[in-house]
Amino acid sequence: MPQPVFTLDDAIRGILKRKFFVLSCLIVIPTLVMVVTLLSPKQYKSKAKLFVRLGPENTLLDSTATIGQGPVVSTPLSREAEIKSISEMIINRSLYEEVVDEVGPELILKKKIQTEDGTNEDVEPGMIDHLMAALIQVGIVNDLPMREKAIIKMQKNIAVEAVEKSNVVVIEYESHDPELSQKVVDSVTRKYLERHVQLHRSQGAYTFLNEQTERLKKELEANEQRIEDLKKESGVIDTDAYRLVLVNRLAKISDEKIEVDAQYEAMTKEVERLEELKSQTKKDVITEETIGVGNEGVDGMRQDLYRLELQREDLLARFDRSHNRVKAIEQQIASAKKIMEKAEADRKESRRGPNQVYQKIEIELNAKIPQLYSLEAKSKAYAEQIRSIEKEQTEFAELETTFGRLKRQINLDDAKYQNYANNREQANIDAKLGEDNLSNISIADSASLELKPSKPNKLMNLALGLVFGAFIGFGFAVYREYKAVITSRTSLVERETDLPVVGSMESVPPRLRIEEELVVANE
Repeated sequence: MPQPVFTLDDAIRGILKRKFFVLSCLIVIPTLVMVVTLLSPKQYKSKAKLFVRLGPENTLLDSTATIGQGPVVSTPLSREAEIKSISEMIINRSLYEEVVDEVGPELILKKKIQTEDGTNEDVEPGMIDHLMAALIQVGIVNDLPMREKAIIKMQKNIAVEAVEKSNVVVIEYESHDPELSQKVVDSVTRKYLERHVQLHRSQGAYTFLNEQTERLKKELEANEQRIEDLKKESGVIDTDAYRLVLVNRLAKISDEKIEVDAQYEAMTKEVERLEELKSQTKKDVITEETIGVGNEGVDGMRQDLYRLELQREDLLARFDRSHNRVKAIEQQIASAKKIMEKAEADRKESRRGPNQVYQKIEIELNAKIPQLYSLEAKSKAYAEQIRSIEKEQTEFAELETTFGRLKRQINLDDAKYQNYANNREQANIDAKLGEDNLSNISIADSASLELKPSKPNKLMNLALGLVFGAFIGFGFAVYREYKAVITSRTSLVERETDLPVVGSMESVPPRLRIEEELVVANE
């Protein structure tokens, strides 16, 4: 026989069979829930909102972060990460400890209540308090200090949430007293704002930077005084200008020496030429010479020479030069010329006197020699000046090295001083901002005082009671019908035959039903 199937009609039939039970569940359970709701202690919630904006904490580095290095680019966190960080920092035990100490653990644990006049009155311990005291005495529950219990309770009742896709952080706290909730939320907000300012600023940075700045200032002033003293001692005000003066002086004197040396060389050559010319020139020369003093023999010889020359011409007209007669006449002519030249020399009469050329050479030489000595003296003087300037340049090179070292040290000290001074100013600004508790977080909505209880929620509890009652009533009815259908043969016969059943074994007493089931089993 096939297994019976539970249908929707079976479920409806089961509900109708047990309608009184279902109705009882729908009435009794919500009523019990509402009674419990009305008897439950009321809880009040306070809420505050923090707005996170772009501020110095996002764009600036700590004033000590760039000391001793190059500029550092600050990479701010994303807005989501920053807001998440703020939310996590609010959930901080040490912050809760400060709040508990400020508000008072007795108020948080409801050991005391605050009256209208601002005083705190003790609350009589209830049944739960006595029960917890008994459990503590027997060792089942740990005996924690009141402050620790207040911190634990505060951790359970506080809620910090970053609103999605916004710059808002919501802080909520729930307690038995609306004023207490407001007071706790206000304290958490204030304490965190103070802590936020401290977290983003280095403690003691201004003092450290101020000390270093003053030290560097003294070192810078000492080096500046040293270079001033060195200028006064050396007489050098501007090293670049003084070096240029020395270079120009050396170049000018070197050029003048080269020119003087050239003049000296030329003058030396000229004096040597004049001395050589003087040695080649006679001191005395013939100043007057008379030629042709009367001498008849010489005159006769001249006539004979003319006659021989005429004969030679006549012979040359008739004969060749190689002819003997021609050669003989030429020999005669040559002999006559020698005799006549000798005779002519004896006929000269001369007078000797000082050579004017020699005298001019000597005068010019006497004028050039002093000039030569002057040029030589000038060349030596210029050489001495060049040596003096070169020595001065050597000494100035050492002085310039000292000046350069001091200037470099001054530049380094000045750069360090400027760096520390700027960081000190930044640290001073941070300190002033910290003193005034200025940051990039603002209180968008201060702690609220909500007199309407947040718990219990009567409508929600009633709805839940109805849902729970319906679930129990309908569920139990359907479940009972399901069990009856699965275990009932009557329903199975009706489905198989489509005929009504007049009677069933369900009406038989349980003892007889068991015997009938045994007979059926044996069959």
